[in-house]
Amino acid sequence: MIIKSIELGLMAEHLTAHKGILTKLNNYYCIAQEPELKKIIHDQFIIMQNHVIVMLMLIDPEINASITVADLQKYQPVEFNCNESRLLLKDKDIALEGKNTAKSMSEDNYMSALRMETPNIRHIHIHMALQQATLQERYSNLIKRKKWIDMPDASLSEQKRTLSHFKAMYQIN
Repeated sequence: MIIKSIELGLMAEHLTAHKGILTKLNNYYCIAQEPELKKIIHDQFIIMQNHVIVMLMLIDPEINASITVADLQKYQPVEFNCNESRLLLKDKDIALEGKNTAKSMSEDNYMSALRMETPNIRHIHIHMALQQATLQERYSNLIKRKKWIDMPDASLSEQKRTLSHFKAMYQIN
């Protein structure tokens, strides 16, 4: 299948980013200590690998079959190369950065999907965005449970003041 040049350019950009992210995830997996964090990193690595395979199939003009993004449960476990991991990071740092990577990839995939013209390619990128958003949520849940960040709630008075301000702005009683 011949694709639009904008789609080829966006996927080429994604493939370049994925290479660096896969290397980073491999290193993070090797130095992480928290079992749940290792599982999330493992799943993110597999999802990213699958995204590479899917995009290569979409770029291949010889493939005319319908291409889909496999569900996470269908993936095979991966062997990580831990021989070269020398980063000195703590699980908290890895989780915070992993969450940011998943968020960024979700946003990139969704924004790319909005610019895609081929319906199947657009749908695949939306699915990829949702997978990354799910990983972001898993990182967030782990971070909250471990109390690795402190997100204070707004005070009741501040919340009411903000509500009053916007009700007045929109002239809503």
